[in-house]
Amino acid sequence: MLFQRINRKSPEQIFAAVIIEAGTVVEGDCMKWSSTGSVAYPLGFAVVKVAAVTDMLGAGVIWNSGKADTINIDDVALLQIYGVHSNVKVTGALASAGLVMTPSATAGTMATGVPADDPSQRLGNSLGAVSGGRAAIFLRCM
Repeated sequence: MLFQRINRKSPEQIFAAVIIEAGTVVEGDCMKWSSTGSVAYPLGFAVVKVAAVTDMLGAGVIWNSGKADTINIDDVALLQIYGVHSNVKVTGALASAGLVMTPSATAGTMATGVPADDPSQRLGNSLGAVSGGRAAIFLRCM
């Protein structure tokens, strides 16, 4: 895990180095922990895009410092698991800040949802309106 040095200018963020198990990803894709558990994709290190509302292994959001670069299968990437991420892919409209964000049925995105009984399905809270399918989210995927 990588912890951002605490300072007065930006809020704390926590990252984890992960390997992309399937497909390609870009900044803002919502990921879940892989359940494959192979030598190539060890548990707790491999991630795939969320793809269902019931995904309960929410891991975090791909962080690429604002770059539009594609990250390919088997590449190592940074996954933000805590803190403000201003470029998260979302589906639907956010009516206000403070909404609970959960996995979406659309691959790699979050949506507003009713808080599940299982806290692992709550990925964070919205910080404002959607712009171009992206929104600022306070992540708590720990």
